[in-house]
Amino acid sequence: MSNKGKIIEVAHEIVQKEMATAPEKSISFYQFLKWHEGMSFFYLFKNKQMAIDLLGGGMDGWNGTVYSVILSQIIRDLITKGGHPDSALYLKGRKLLKSIVH
Repeated sequence: MSNKGKIIEVAHEIVQKEMATAPEKSISFYQFLKWHEGMSFFYLFKNKQMAIDLLGGGMDGWNGTVYSVILSQIIRDLITKGGHPDSALYLKGRKLLKSIVH
């Protein structure tokens, strides 16, 4: 395996370990990991469709579990602390949904 391959393999291992706690950290961190997971998956396993699916997860960053965990943390902090670093993403999403529905 080339040096590039070894680096990508190590990056893939790191991503897999970090994914366990990614939803608890931040949306952007989760998206960063999903993007790198997709890229490393394509290179290591040559599975284009799976890589595309993983990259899609990095682009939107929202699946039911992650959305629920992160959104509950955002709402909790908005109520208890008056703010959250990722609250703008939530508020923009609500505004967009309201504009579509109404």
